[in-house]
Amino acid sequence: MVPCKAKVVAASVLVSLAQWTLSGCAWEADSGDGGGVVVTSTRGGANDFPFPDGIGVSSDLGATEGVATGPDDNVYVSSQEVLTAYNKKWRVLWSNTNPLAGMPSAVDHLGDIEYGDGYIYASAEAWSSCSSFTPVLLAVYDARTGQQVTWSNITADGHEASAVAVVPGSNQLVVTSFCPNQNGDTTLWNYDLNALTTNPSGSTMTYSSTITLSSAISEIQGISWNAAANQFAVSTDMDGTAGSLWLVTPAGTVSGPIYIVPASVGTELEGVDYISGDLYFLESGYVYGVGAVPATPVINLASGTYCAAQAVTITDATTDAIIYYTTDGTMPTTSSTVYAGAIAVSASETIKAIAMAGGLATSAQSTATYTIDTSGCPAVVKGH
Repeated sequence: MVPCKAKVVAASVLVSLAQWTLSGCAWEADSGDGGGVVVTSTRGGANDFPFPDGIGVSSDLGATEGVATGPDDNVYVSSQEVLTAYNKKWRVLWSNTNPLAGMPSAVDHLGDIEYGDGYIYASAEAWSSCSSFTPVLLAVYDARTGQQVTWSNITADGHEASAVAVVPGSNQLVVTSFCPNQNGDTTLWNYDLNALTTNPSGSTMTYSSTITLSSAISEIQGISWNAAANQFAVSTDMDGTAGSLWLVTPAGTVSGPIYIVPASVGTELEGVDYISGDLYFLESGYVYGVGAVPATPVINLASGTYCAAQAVTITDATTDAIIYYTTDGTMPTTSSTVYAGAIAVSASETIKAIAMAGGLATSAQSTATYTIDTSGCPAVVKGH
């Protein structure tokens, strides 16, 4: 039997969640933290949150929509009509079983959630399909109690709202859409965070700007901001498969997938969140951790035209990271060539690189394109 403890995988091995998801052991939270409701499961999980080295699985929380983390390692999860907070021992701190109170009666569905400066932010709508989802709202809750603070109506903007992300310091709440027929696979919408938090309930809002993605991400279910890496993590349902995780820069540059969830884990990937640089996601009621996302590799020769063969080196800021690369312009995977030294570029080619360290996810992709044109080299004048 696998022991009831999350384990760290070697950086040189890509291990699926199925290999460390616990299936035969009972688990419950430590009882020495002052009471609360103990959550139990036959699937098992790490004793405390955050998981050791960011890798592990919680017990079954029954949540189906979103996950967020806040101060003191509290975890917040959303189901369609329930919002719940847990402490690091997985004991219930509060549960709001009527988070849609006061909203239009058709609203029946919370989306992914995000913590920000004492509040929980969420999308809420009357979801049926990508042609029937209105009204669409953005809601604010007190993270200390779970009580609703306010909500605003964004229906007039014409897009479904599947998830939200707070970008501290920018006063922006970034909103995603699951639906490609409203450009939800290529567009993120920015809303004024201060206005949302202070608007009276029932106010109407419209977006202030958009982010256009460099390539489409289908069926977005979750989004979260990583300030240290200056990038978003995005989760996608991928038409009913287990789903995958992607990275997006503030300018909209897409990398990924950085992790594909094994089908054995579940059938619907939902919310995603960062804590202390580690990446977590919600799948079929369980919170999973895949560890830290490595830094993006640096290709130490700028793209351009060169008149002679070049030696290209690649480095990565993450300790013990393994770099994988391709030279034919295809996206690298952990089956690609492992970087072991300078790459000789004697003909025109495109190098792409990713990194992997102690977690289960790869880094964002770096790219450099070179043209070797020997006709442009200056003539060599021989001496007398």
